[in-house]
Amino acid sequence: MIAFGPYVRSGQIEAKRIHQEYLTNTLQQDFIRNARQFLIDIERSTPKTSEVDATIMASSSSLLRPPPGIHAPPQSVLVASPPGLGYEPAAGVDYIKPKQSVVPDDSSSFRPGPPPGMPPSMRPPPMAAELMSPPPKPKHSYPSSILPARSPTQHHTSILPARTPSQLASASEVRPVKPRRTQTRCNEQPGRLLANDIPAAAFNDNKETVITARPRSALTAKWILPLKYLRNRALQQYENQKAINGAPPQNLTVRDALKDLTVGLFRRGADFGSMTAIVSKEILASKDGSNGKHPSDDYFFNVDQQSDSIFGTVPFYAPRTPGTVNFRLYFEDEPHVTLATGPCIRVVPADDDIDSVLRFILSNFKTKISNGVSSMNALATVLELFSPRENERFFDGANRIAWGCLCESQKALEDARQTYQKKRQALEEKLEENLKTEKIQADIASLDIASLGVNDDEVVNNVESTSTIIDEERTKLASNEVKSKLLSEVYMNERKWREIQIVYSRVLVAAVTNDSIHLLLKRDVWSKLKLEYDLWCPFTESFALNPRSNSNHNSDCHESRHKMQQELLGFVPQSRLILSSAKDYRWKAKKRNLFKELSSAMKEIYNVEYAVSEEVWERREKIRASIEHIVCSSSEFPVGTKVAVFGSSANGFG
Repeated sequence: MIAFGPYVRSGQIEAKRIHQEYLTNTLQQDFIRNARQFLIDIERSTPKTSEVDATIMASSSSLLRPPPGIHAPPQSVLVASPPGLGYEPAAGVDYIKPKQSVVPDDSSSFRPGPPPGMPPSMRPPPMAAELMSPPPKPKHSYPSSILPARSPTQHHTSILPARTPSQLASASEVRPVKPRRTQTRCNEQPGRLLANDIPAAAFNDNKETVITARPRSALTAKWILPLKYLRNRALQQYENQKAINGAPPQNLTVRDALKDLTVGLFRRGADFGSMTAIVSKEILASKDGSNGKHPSDDYFFNVDQQSDSIFGTVPFYAPRTPGTVNFRLYFEDEPHVTLATGPCIRVVPADDDIDSVLRFILSNFKTKISNGVSSMNALATVLELFSPRENERFFDGANRIAWGCLCESQKALEDARQTYQKKRQALEEKLEENLKTEKIQADIASLDIASLGVNDDEVVNNVESTSTIIDEERTKLASNEVKSKLLSEVYMNERKWREIQIVYSRVLVAAVTNDSIHLLLKRDVWSKLKLEYDLWCPFTESFALNPRSNSNHNSDCHESRHKMQQELLGFVPQSRLILSSAKDYRWKAKKRNLFKELSSAMKEIYNVEYAVSEEVWERREKIRASIEHIVCSSSEFPVGTKVAVFGSSANGFG
């Protein structure tokens, strides 16, 4: 109705007829429908005379008067700006930068929105907040329309008032995008990295290259980089500094090229950067000692003139906890760019190391630095690799430490459960409040204008009605943001709880399935772990509630798990371990191997039902090559764009 009012006041015949019908029969729904259709017809039609322009100018001039109680700035000094840009000086007026930014009042920005039921694409005639100076001529031409001309990048007009500088600053804040790790494959990396003089598998005739080391054993990382790569990188950096700070030094040394070069020891699959490394060491010591080393503590490096490369060595120690690690070579200022990757190093504790490794894990549990996930992972790895050659008496001290680690794991799981439940309850209450707020807003929006005691003339002329529409729109946007944030917190809460359950289940699996675990854990402890493992469902990745009954606890645990599976999955999966059956003496007596027969059966099923013939592969490759040729020939794609086959078409199942 705000968009329809100017046409009534300007004397437009059709608009006056629709308004007169409304005054006669007071049918509000019919009036809104007719007014909406009138605006749509005006939008679609092309003006043939200057009558429409005169109509719009007349209606706009009547709206340029500021509302009562609000003083507009003189037109010779300031003019209103589009939403979000504040004020700017008018043409021909010298600009004087004020000490404080001038912020227009929300109520002075008179930007009425579409009437109830109006499509969001409808735009009202020019109002007081539009520019009073002639707009610049757009680069693109648009069909003539009675609505204000849109810029090439403008698609709709917001009914919200101009935002304050603080709102603009918050809106312009963009979360920095974390770079992705590049050059992860050895054949893409410019350098080489050896561990104890053993190269990675890619440079060892693609043979299986895995180094086995004990915890805290000595390791030596040898790195090699071509001088050409270092020279080009150093020149590029100094060119960038020259453009910013002026002329750089003329002579570049090897130390300049090796600045920030670092060798780090990482867990396999860990993220990049020294923050995620187990330990990282820079090749050169900084002059101010900021990296914790004396200036003379440079690690060994030398230049090989024959191969035009530079190499060096850095000493390390294997981590105290078992697992698979490797070396990475990178620059501290570009940690996501991997220059070289070393071979896999498998840290396996010997019988003499079990006691010290478990003590270290137990100390990590008790420090309470993290939620215990890393410590539980280390404990699970120790239990998986536990295969001693000594008798039971040799591990008397390790028995108590292992039991302490298991108790700390259970405490970490219980603490995570309580934190999850409290946060879940709080988030559910906030979501319920948000839903109630949305319902109240929807009920208010559904009320007709007549029920609020406001007639049509008041809606058109009263600024308070416009402010109400603006407040409702702003509240709706804020409500959506709050709801989105709450849903994100719910997802993160569920994710953390599922993660710690998966890690704890790994500890139970390692303890239950290891044949030598009786040398490390007592039988009653093993029985309790077995009952806890019976509550785990790998399909839902969650534990069922512990019944904690005194009698017939085994069947109660199975019943609790089946109840959870029925609620979450709708059925009870039938699963059982095949490890005991595979090691049964009857298979050995018949000279059969269960795992080999299972592998051959899977291969046979694949060849019969899923394998793709060579003809199909060739046909797919021709299609891919033709599509890639079209892509490369088109200017719409960047130079060097490739077309790759992925998914089931690439793994042989499509």
